Amino acid sequence: MTRWNVWLMALALSLSLTGGVSAAQKPDPDFDRLQAQLAALDSDPALADLAGLERLKARQAIAALPLARSKEREQVLYLAQHRTDAALQ
Repeated sequence: MTRWNVWLMALALSLSLTGGVSAAQKPDPDFDRLQAQLAALDSDPALADLAGLERLKARQAIAALPLARSKEREQVLYLAQHRTDAALQ
């Protein structure tokens, strides 16, 4: 066998063991809830120009939620909720 064939076989084996490149993530109700709250705030034309920095911080905190490790998740969720609440007030 050539090196190329061995490499392809190793790649195919690792992809089959890990479930493929784009495995579906579990739905996250906290992420969806915070995202919906921020989207509702963004869609209100009366509030469109207010709290720009707070919205940015809330978006960044919400984006970090799916990336958090299990032992960090509670803290990241708290921060995302706090930032979203600050943007709503």
